[in-house]
Amino acid sequence: MDFLKLSIDVDSREPVKEIGQWAKARRVLVETPAVPIKHTFMGIDPGVNFGVALLTRRGLRLIWGELQGYDEVEQMFAASQVALYFRDAFGPILTVVEGPAPKFPYRQATLGHMRAGFIIGAMPNVLMIPPATIRVLAFGHGNETGLNIWPRVNENAIAALGCVLAAVKKAPN
Repeated sequence: MDFLKLSIDVDSREPVKEIGQWAKARRVLVETPAVPIKHTFMGIDPGVNFGVALLTRRGLRLIWGELQGYDEVEQMFAASQVALYFRDAFGPILTVVEGPAPKFPYRQATLGHMRAGFIIGAMPNVLMIPPATIRVLAFGHGNETGLNIWPRVNENAIAALGCVLAAVKKAPN
């Protein structure tokens, strides 16, 4: 299946109540033909503003939101709980979390804490991959982004979509 041809209807978004204690989030369920995969995969764009993508045989879910908490420790805990909820609910065999981007030196410490929370919640089958490598795996080129393909979709959700497509490529057969 060519995921790059998917039509994503951002007007069909709905709240994600299941994680409401840790994040204010929305989701879009993307209608896809039967996905020719055997397992579930998860992709995460970490941060206070985050994205999660879940790819199952039934289709694709894109989630984006903002972590709750008054400081970095509470937000890191919230990140772990969000990832843990989706790990337990969907059972991905592999999760890809977007790694740091060296060209953005600011706020990397805070982002690192959020990334750590998401990784802890998604363990044990987690890979952290740099953004350029994710774009090569997901979209065929390091300079291509999902926002070029789906400009109306939340940027965190699209980054998570790139991560989930990279997870499919990196997974053992």
